[in-house]
Amino acid sequence: MPPRTLATSNGTKEAYIHNACLQEFDFGIQRTEACLTLNVYAPENATNLPVFVWIHGGGFFAGSGAEYNSMPFVSTSMIHSVPVVTVTINYRQGLFGFLADEELYGERSGMDNRKTTGNYGILDQIMALDWIKKNIAGFGGNPEQTTVGGESGGGISITILLTSSLVSKGTFQRVIVQSGSMWPAIMDTLQEAINNTGNVLRTITNCTTVQCLRNLTGNQILTAQHIITSKRFMGIPAVPVIDGYVVDDILENYYARGNFQKVPILIGSTANETASYTYRMFGDKVNSTQVQEFLKTLYNATIIDEIPTIYGPISAFDNPFTYLNIIYTDAWILCEARRIAAKFSSYGLPTYLYTYNHLVSAAPSWAGVTHGVELPMLFPTILSYYYRNYTFTTLDQQLSSSMMLYWAHFIYNSNPNYNGNPANWDTYLASTDSDFVVQIKPHMRNHYYYPTCSRLLGQPQMMVVSDLEEIFVPLLEAFLCSPHDSRGVINSLLDQIPQTFANSQETETILALVIQAGIQALKEANCSGKIYVFSTTMPIAMAPGKLSNREDKKALGTEKEKTLLSPVNNIYTKLGEVCAQNGCVVDLFVFPNNYYDLATIGEVCRISGGEIYKFNYFSIENDRERLLDELKRNFQRTTAFDALMRVRTSTGIGPIDFLGNFYMTNATEMIFGTIDSDKSVSVELKHEDKLPDDGNTYTQVALLYTSISGQRRLRIITLALTVTSSYITLYPACDLDTIMNYITKV
Repeated sequence: MPPRTLATSNGTKEAYIHNACLQEFDFGIQRTEACLTLNVYAPENATNLPVFVWIHGGGFFAGSGAEYNSMPFVSTSMIHSVPVVTVTINYRQGLFGFLADEELYGERSGMDNRKTTGNYGILDQIMALDWIKKNIAGFGGNPEQTTVGGESGGGISITILLTSSLVSKGTFQRVIVQSGSMWPAIMDTLQEAINNTGNVLRTITNCTTVQCLRNLTGNQILTAQHIITSKRFMGIPAVPVIDGYVVDDILENYYARGNFQKVPILIGSTANETASYTYRMFGDKVNSTQVQEFLKTLYNATIIDEIPTIYGPISAFDNPFTYLNIIYTDAWILCEARRIAAKFSSYGLPTYLYTYNHLVSAAPSWAGVTHGVELPMLFPTILSYYYRNYTFTTLDQQLSSSMMLYWAHFIYNSNPNYNGNPANWDTYLASTDSDFVVQIKPHMRNHYYYPTCSRLLGQPQMMVVSDLEEIFVPLLEAFLCSPHDSRGVINSLLDQIPQTFANSQETETILALVIQAGIQALKEANCSGKIYVFSTTMPIAMAPGKLSNREDKKALGTEKEKTLLSPVNNIYTKLGEVCAQNGCVVDLFVFPNNYYDLATIGEVCRISGGEIYKFNYFSIENDRERLLDELKRNFQRTTAFDALMRVRTSTGIGPIDFLGNFYMTNATEMIFGTIDSDKSVSVELKHEDKLPDDGNTYTQVALLYTSISGQRRLRIITLALTVTSSYITLYPACDLDTIMNYITKV
């Protein structure tokens, strides 16, 4: 269940005994369920000092705040006149902190009677931050000068806290994220979490109710957790959950939309993050075949084919183990750190990116600068957890002191630089992609890593096609994607477009070739589909499809006005025909502030079976909801593709005219790029010959189409009408208006 505040008491509590939450690992610290404690390290007589809150890592199933003795950090900050108060916290882990269960979800145990399950560990962190906000002044800290830092699972937690609506603005003023990412694989949907944890725990323990689960001992739950761990990614038994309460969406989408707390950030990773994980899986003797098979679990076929281009052939590296860890480190943390840094930097926030690259002499030869090895530099007392019987060399101590001071100065004023620092640390800009290499001789590095990360992470890339006379699609592989699976990338693209062209001096646009490129992409991919076009100005650039302003107020009410309502050329008409014939449609969203020749451009929509949505003088305040409603309806309504409709009639009547948005190649067949539940078509029938006496006349409409799942289907509707020569029989079947019109004409 979610944490609860401790009731006030006049009694005395033992506050000097460290503990850890229940877990499988024994770090020599007492483990207990009553573990929601925190540890405060403050200089003597501290007053109104900046606060550094540390959230420990451990894959959400191991570790404790007590491991991170912060006295060396506090002492170093005091000696160099940047004193801070440090707080390390505990939070529930593993199944105790991230168990998702359907029955628990139904208990409505969250704030405001909200449903929640699975993120109890994150709720512990939120409550700890709330306690610190209210009480840290009593320990000499300034609650308005709080920095939250964390590593690994703690770093991931911070990327969640930055986005959760449960964290009040002002809870913290800056963040430090070490080796933590918003990687989607580290988070489950609610149903995935219930299937992976709650349902499995019930099966292992033979529990059918929550009450049964609550009656289990801690050791029984840990035994079950051990079984779950053996089957989970990276051996992590449970992870944060998209529960609709603490977290509403994958983190990538929050950041793509800019829905996060805008605070200064210091973020980075180690140089060889994944070595310790891959060593556990393969040892350091992994071969090329194993590497290729493992990479297939990370990337789709398109990216797999690109990897040799990005990194070079595997034969160019010392060994396959090195090759694997360079790629895996990029995918897992390094590229994500850069993506987060780029997002924060784009808002003008103080952003500092680092790569830790110091290898102590006690490290095994295979390890490199692996995950977590920077921690002893900030918290020297945990050195023994990494390298037993090893003590810092003079150079190690030198790096430890300088790293503490970089961190302390960032905590103090959002800038890690200080007088006498070994090297200046520049703010991060995506355009240069410079990071700060933390090592014995630190330095700025400008290696422009972002293109590599863009290709690995599937971020949107812009390819320039300069040939306007013969348009082509420069990249087909991975060009078309699932909107659901690529939601984050789509959001990132929408976010990136205004930034990319913010300083553009170009005022002339093209349109016909843009539509042609979309048609070409669908055609070469052998795929039906929709092309959504968003346009604000008429295409006036020197290219096919160029239009000019035809507005003429003097023509209003004259014969000339009719010409303004007709297409000025057939370019967009031809595009509509090609589109319809290839099973695609163009929907046009127009946001004009001036004249816009819809009579010409709209032909591509009319003939392909599309629609036009016009927003004159678009205003976010007035038109936002309408636009969103139109888009939502357009996306969600039932739609079929590559449709052909034919109307047949029995003797005596026949279709003579067809009205609607479609393309006709003969007198009876209508072609639709797409047809949806909102479409209507009118067919005018004419009495052409003698009808059968006292019989029936028939009209049949046949619709051949491809469903959204790719199935070719045929739907037929037949209408039978009775033929009569008697007015008495006719009148009851006609409506009053029709009868009056008929009598009047007679």
